[in-house]
Parts: sequence; C-alpha cells; structure tokens
Amino acid sequence: MQCHPVRTSSPAATRLSLALLGAALMACALLASPALAQDPPNALGMNVHQAPDDAIGAAAALGVTWVRVDNNWWSVETAQGRYDWAPLDRVVNSAARRGLRVFMTIAYTPAWAATGGSDDSPINDPPRAGTYASYVRATVERYRDRVQHFGIWNEPNLEHFFEGTTDEYLESILRPGAAAVRAACPACQVLGPDLAGLSGWQPYMADILRGAPDAFDIIAHHSYARVQGVGGALWACDDFTHAIDIGDDAICFYKPGLRQVLDEAGWDGDVWMSEVGYQTQPWDDEQELEWQRLTVESIVALQRRTPWWTLSFFYEITDCGPTQPGCPIDGFGLLRRTSGPDGTWADNFFIKPAFAWLRDTLAGPDWGEPIVPEPPMDAPLIEAPRRAPGLPDGRLDDWDAQGCVILDRWAAVDAEPRPGAADFSARACAAWSDAALWLAVDVRDDRHQNAEAALTLWQADSLQMALDVDGDGQPGVGYDDDDSEWTIALSSGQSVVRTEHGDRMALGVVRREGDRTVYEFRVPLEHLRAGRTLAASFLVNERDDRVREGWLEWTSGIGRAKRPAEFGTLRLVNRPAEPPPEPPADMGVEPPAPDQGVESDAGVDPDASTGSDAGGGDRPDGGSPASDGGPDPDAGSERDDLRTTAAPRRRGRARAQPGAWPCSPCWGCAGGAEIRATHRPSTVRKEMAWASWDSASANSTCTSNSMTSTRAIGSTA
Repeated sequence: MQCHPVRTSSPAATRLSLALLGAALMACALLASPALAQDPPNALGMNVHQAPDDAIGAAAALGVTWVRVDNNWWSVETAQGRYDWAPLDRVVNSAARRGLRVFMTIAYTPAWAATGGSDDSPINDPPRAGTYASYVRATVERYRDRVQHFGIWNEPNLEHFFEGTTDEYLESILRPGAAAVRAACPACQVLGPDLAGLSGWQPYMADILRGAPDAFDIIAHHSYARVQGVGGALWACDDFTHAIDIGDDAICFYKPGLRQVLDEAGWDGDVWMSEVGYQTQPWDDEQELEWQRLTVESIVALQRRTPWWTLSFFYEITDCGPTQPGCPIDGFGLLRRTSGPDGTWADNFFIKPAFAWLRDTLAGPDWGEPIVPEPPMDAPLIEAPRRAPGLPDGRLDDWDAQGCVILDRWAAVDAEPRPGAADFSARACAAWSDAALWLAVDVRDDRHQNAEAALTLWQADSLQMALDVDGDGQPGVGYDDDDSEWTIALSSGQSVVRTEHGDRMALGVVRREGDRTVYEFRVPLEHLRAGRTLAASFLVNERDDRVREGWLEWTSGIGRAKRPAEFGTLRLVNRPAEPPPEPPADMGVEPPAPDQGVESDAGVDPDASTGSDAGGGDRPDGGSPASDGGPDPDAGSERDDLRTTAAPRRRGRARAQPGAWPCSPCWGCAGGAEIRATHRPSTVRKEMAWASWDSASANSTCTSNSMTSTRAIGSTA
C-alpha cells in the first residue's frame, strides 16, 4: 500500500485511478507495501514509508523491532546513473539510531527506464532489461551495513503498481532483482512477492513460486481481510483467519488461504505478513477506533498461535490525512498527527486505542513467547447409559443422572479470561437409545446472545458437537467421510441445528429459562448396542458482546482445528460404571430425578431399529420392539428422518410437566408430529411442529413449538 492508492471496501484494491496516479505520486512519494520481520519467536513492525523522525521515534516507543521503508526507484534514480539518496539515508539512519531493523521494498519504474504502458504513469511499467537489477545492486551496496532484508517490488498483482504480465514480472523484476541482491550481499535476504490479498492472488502466487521457486528467502504477503467481530456480518471464508489458513473448513475449498497455496508450492520457510491493518472511517469514530484495536489484538493473537508466521507489519504508523488533505487511505494509522514534526513525538500525535493496546502488550512480561497449544491429553471417557426413546424437547426431566461431565476446559479466542461460574458454566450428559445417540447440555449463562444466521451460529452462544463414528482419527488430520459436526443454537428465539460437516441430519431443541440454557440433541445412528464405543467431542460457545470470547469444551478437536484424533470416547452401557460428577456448588445445576419422564406400556418405540443387531436382547427388558402398526420414524436408513412422516399414536402414559409444555415430549400424541422436508440447493430444512394432544389419562394440551435443522455441504465452524 502507498499513501496514494485508494482503499475503501478492500484496502489493497481501491486506489486512485490510473489517470490520477502520476500527479498523486508526485504530491506524496509513493509508499511501498510493508513487510514483516524475522525475530524469534515473534516480531512486529510498522510501515513507516519515509516518515519524519518523530514518527520513527514513535514506532520505537511503541516497542516494535522492525520498520518497513519505501525505496522508490523513480524518485531516487531520476536519470540513469544519477542518484539522490538523501531522503532514504535519513530514514534508514533514523531507524538505525533507535535500534530498529529495516525491511526495504524496492519498487516503481522511473520514466527513463519505462517501456511504456496503457496509462500516462511510468511507475507501473515493466522496466527495460537490466535497469532494475542495476538499481537493486546499487541500493544493496549502499545499505548492506544497515539493511539485510530487501523486498522485490510491491503488489505486482495490482495494475496500479505493475501492469505487466506475470511472465514480465518474473523476467524483468523478480529473477534479476533477486540475483542482484545476492551478488551484492550474499548474507542478505530476498523477500516478496508482497501480493495484495485480493481476488485472484492465489493463482498469481502459484505462478510466481512455480516460475522462480528459489527466488525468495522469506515469503511476504498482504491481507486486509476483516477479523471476526469487526463490522457487519462476515462470510466465514472471508475473514482474516481464513485468509491465512482455511484449515479443515472444507466449505472454503474454493478460496484457499495463504498456507494452502504455499503448501501446494512446497514452501516450508518463514512467512511475514507485510501489510495488515484496519482503516478507521471516519478516523475519530469511537466504534471504528475500537474495531481497529480489536483488529490489531486479533492479528497479534493469531500470529502467536501460528509457528510458521513470524512477523507482522501493521499499516501504518500515522494517518496520511493531516499532511495530505484528501488522502483516500486516511485512517489506517495507529497515530494521528496534531502538531510537528519536531524532535519529539509524544506531544505531536493523537494516540489511537490500537497504539495504546499494542504498546502495553509489547511491554508485558510474556510478549514474544508463542502461544503453545496444550499437549494432548488422555482421551476422556463417558459411559453413556441407555435412555428412553423419543424426540428432544429441551427438558432434562426424562434424563438419567448418569453419563454426565462438567465442562471445565476453557479455550479463549483472544486471551479472554475464563468467566466465573455464575457467568458461564456447563454440564453435559450423553446417552443412547436403540437407534439414536443423545446429548444434553445444561448451561448457566447470565446472558444469552445469538441472532446469527445458520451459517454463523457458532459465532455466538451455541453448542457444537462432532462425531467420528469409525474412531479412525489420525494426529494432525482433519475430518473424513465418516465424521460429522453440528451446531445447535437458540437463534432469534428459534432452535436451529446446522450440519457443518457430513451428511447426517440431527434434531435438537434449545430452551432458555432465566439464566439457564438447555440443549437437547439427538443423532439417528444404526447398530448401537451396549459395549460399542464412539469418538466424539462437544463444546459450548460463549458470547456476551460483539464477538465470541471462547468456549468450554469436553476435549479439543473442534474449536481450534478439526482434529478427530483429539476426541474423547463415548462407551455405550446399560448401566454406568461410576456415579456422575457433582456440579460446582455455585453452578446451580440440579441433577434430574432418575424416575421422571415418559413411561411406556409396550407402545411404539420411536427409536426401535430393524437392524439385525439393534433389537431383541439389546433392549433393557430383553424384549423386542412392539408395534401397533404405525410407522417407525427411526427404522431402517439414517436418512429416513428426511421423509414426510406422520408420527405414530402411542399407547401409554405421559406425566404432565410444569410450565408451558405440560405433556412434553409430545411424540406419540394423537395428531402426532408431522415432519415436513423441503429440499433446496445444497440445503435441507426440516421443521417439526407438535400438534395438540388430548389424552384421557392426562387431558392436557402441548403448546406448539418448532425447530429447524439445516444441512449444508462443508464446515464453517
């Protein structure tokens, strides 16, 4: 990025029109994109362009160890062999006096070396053969005692900065430029290609690495993708995290992150993010300033969790508006000039919250140490008991008190402290019936927040569950075809279930009463029997403000990365081997009485399976499934729940429950449960509505309720 290019909706792309570039460049020296440094184990830097001394002093006071400096060829070598090094000398010497390491980007063609292009500006033209290499060599010979990291051009994938083809970039810029650096200074390092992370950068990067696989010592790249929680709704594949690495989110296959592109090219060296940041518009808006601070904080946290990414350069040290009225990229600075420049910086700038946060963080005792993932733990075990069949209703009074665990592993998104038990705590219970796996989670949360669409349910208060049916997860490997993941949430007052990975549909209900949220979840599965084991994990997300703070999890393997090898084990038993743990005294979770719930008089079992190993002696009473002629919603295929089916009339008794659902669960009620399936492209929505029920024994009526299940290809959570 430069002080001249326009940045609006996408900071690296929206620049001044080519027709205006020439005049703008003369008004303000064209600033090249910033690059990142390589201080073990983490380092940060600032884009300073050719800033005055007080701004460079501010960068040093901030606590960063690197600055990125612009070496604008067109303004230094104004005629062939005639150099004006004075402005660049001042910046390099100012940084050196303050102990700042310099990354210098060498770019932009002077008129005398231009080959001509489609516009009136020569700076983006491919240079005449040999001219760029000659200038690079002169630069390195002059500064090699103070600078050892040199960038070969800036954002060549943008026509504003280079209007040649990829082949012309390789032939006239990259190959000769890299060779010139190494000829003048064998110990110096070559960086690039410093691409703008806009649409189409992936094939451009692939072509460069294929055409010059040995050109770079360090990959430098730019991204201004928004972090989650900044601005409005954001498609999951478009956020900053996914711009770096899409991980196992298969839904983002069409938009590989930087890590995926580099892996495909066989690159395993260091990576610097040489331009990152957020533009405050207007610069002094309170919300915008907070979003800039959140952006800086999120990027720093992500870098510390990513071992191969060793340096970030924030764009930029000061806003351009005060010295360049009308500057279209005004607002990116972490400081804004109010006076000067003069010999001191502290009284010359308005300090934005992002600067203050970063300064305090860099001065802290733990800065520089990478955030090391927790070592893998022995797989936790839940012995899941048999339970009565049925459909989820968001109540726990038909659950046994066994097969439960307290969720006590807190995972923060950005170093958020763990909430107190009164604010956020949870207990989860697993169980099984003949043809379904069940999960119930009782959450104490002082504030429930989720108004997300189905695609981003996981970004707010919600439950995520994942299942590896075959238990074949391998260390470091993501989901395969037998794995499934779902998110269930109470979003805008409606229970919503989204299938994030796999083809298995599931049903769930979420009920909120006071400070308690109850999730009840049912996954149809075949061939369940006592003694079988399944690999699974689950977590409960916490969000009290604009962004998700973190989650409580049973095991890892969902939240940070999709890793089935890290799941725990569910062992299906007829009776639990040990009593469940008691919840913390201040959690307020009371175990349900084991004798409550639905009583059966040999009526139709909605979970009865016709599979060869799922009936008969596997029932608690040793009997076989009884039928009164009604269809069995769980019999046969796991996909049966997508058929339009009327639930059977059930013979038996149902205890009236307190509150609005006196006869819940209502399956088997006269009138039944109607399942309506509507197929849409890549999505299936299934709505279940309970009809009223009149029973001679209970003589009560179920209130209407609905839940929605959504399935989409891939994973976003």
